[in-house]
Amino acid sequence: MSAACSTLQRDAVNAACAAPRRDAKNAASATWRVAMSRRCGHAVPAIRPRTPLPSRWLCLLSWLLLLPLLLALTGCGMLKREPKPAEPEWKSLTLAAADDANGNSALAVDVVLIKDKGMLESLAAMPAARYFAGRADLQRTYPDALTVLAVEITPGQVIKLDSARFKDQRAWAALAFAQYANPGEHRVRLPLNSSGYTLQLNAQGLVVVDPSSAPAR
Repeated sequence: MSAACSTLQRDAVNAACAAPRRDAKNAASATWRVAMSRRCGHAVPAIRPRTPLPSRWLCLLSWLLLLPLLLALTGCGMLKREPKPAEPEWKSLTLAAADDANGNSALAVDVVLIKDKGMLESLAAMPAARYFAGRADLQRTYPDALTVLAVEITPGQVIKLDSARFKDQRAWAALAFAQYANPGEHRVRLPLNSSGYTLQLNAQGLVVVDPSSAPAR
């Protein structure tokens, strides 16, 4: 009984102490409003404390503010994604020489898989005569940069390359060079994403017959 009485007495004392502080604060606020009203010439309303937002609304607002930034970062990552070397999708690779190919003479043909991206630009602009003149040096200096599928074909001959020769090879691009006796580029680019085509060797030059409609890469 005495404990309960003590608790009641303590609560009463706390309430009595809090009331004067609250009254003093309210009185100070009222005095400030009267002074400001006189200075401004109109009544100054009481300042009400701001009600804090619930935590769940703060969390939602934070996500809404961060969402555009996250989307922008994701977009930048997708735009900056760099291409990678790919395996040829060729199911067949056929060389066909016309009866009068290369002045009715045997012809060397190289299908070159370029594995070093730094060599792509120079080889893609290199004429066949220059390529064959420096082929041994290229293979000796950069043994891992190129895979060369070398073929010698005679007029009227048709050769189908074994897919095991280019299967599992990853490259940035593929080029074919033909060693014609007459001047010319005698170089073509072969799409890696083509399902198959024929390299036609004519009298004065080579062409790719029926390539895949997909763009070369």
